[in-house]
Amino acid sequence: MTIQHDIPINISIPHDEINIFIPILQKGFCIKTYSGSSIMEFLLQCGLSEEYIVNNIKTVFLDNKPVDDLINSFIEDDSTLSLSGAMPGLVGAVMRIRSPFQSFRNTISYATTPNKGTTTIRKEAIITLKLFNTVLSDTAILFLRNGIFIDGKTLLSLIKNNKNIYKKWFIQYNDNLLHNSEAITLMEKHHNDLIFVKLVVVN
Repeated sequence: MTIQHDIPINISIPHDEINIFIPILQKGFCIKTYSGSSIMEFLLQCGLSEEYIVNNIKTVFLDNKPVDDLINSFIEDDSTLSLSGAMPGLVGAVMRIRSPFQSFRNTISYATTPNKGTTTIRKEAIITLKLFNTVLSDTAILFLRNGIFIDGKTLLSLIKNNKNIYKKWFIQYNDNLLHNSEAITLMEKHHNDLIFVKLVVVN
């Protein structure tokens, strides 16, 4: 899958319709960053405050491995990062950052690499980010307003499956407003590409 820098889509959407994008934010969307960035560094670059990260992001998975140290865990090209608030139950307690039960998952936890960020050559990277529960509700608008990469197939399905809601949207490409059929044609053409989508949320 490739990023098409010439396919930026701006979508003006009412605030009460943002939930349409929730399944995409949970399933995973793409963000451009740099390989060798720590998770903490990446989240700060995304616009999250250190206070929010420390106090509200309680469960983190990097490439399906639970993370305990956001400063010494590093993102690479094609990494998958999952963020969540505190998950319920014993499993949630075990998977939590710096959990008192982390010894139960030593064999699957992400192995930190202290000082790696100071020696790694930074290169542009694309990662998949997934948001869940309170982190999802807290940060959805932030990420959607900043812009995320969505594959053309997913965006095409979103437009086709929400034709009635589409009447409330304004989709803009190259400073031109697209009709429903024009948006569908554009997505079909770039079915296998990553498309940069930025939301303008209106009341």
